[in-house]
Amino acid sequence: RILATKIISGICAQLLLVIVTFSTLVIGIRFVDISLSTLKILAASFSCAMLGIMFHGVATLFGSVFGKKPIALGGTIALAIAGFLFYSLAPLVHTFDRVLGINPFQWALGSNALKSGLDLGYMFLSFSTVLVIYGASLLTLRARDISA
Repeated sequence: RILATKIISGICAQLLLVIVTFSTLVIGIRFVDISLSTLKILAASFSCAMLGIMFHGVATLFGSVFGKKPIALGGTIALAIAGFLFYSLAPLVHTFDRVLGINPFQWALGSNALKSGLDLGYMFLSFSTVLVIYGASLLTLRARDISA
């Protein structure tokens, strides 16, 4: 129950961040010469929130498996840096093109939501991955002996 509460609070925090980011951008673009659709700003904010929720899920899974906060944070940060590195270098290194399909940064940023809107295929992939990661976290913690 505690882990489920932590998962829900992490998701709520990300969604609150989406609301703040979206509101700030919608208000802010009125003061500069930028023409962006409100729906596309929402799409970009939501796809970035899904990226944050995914890495929250990875940290939750690492915490469930290892039971140590430094390992959970360090492992998640290492995966996030590696994912961003592969995403950033993929246009320059053709070997990295093979990993773009499984890279969460490609799912969140690759479709360029500010230009083309929300990519439903990538969002479905992100959402299903998040469900699997959180489910694995709950199952892993249930299997651990935390009473010792």
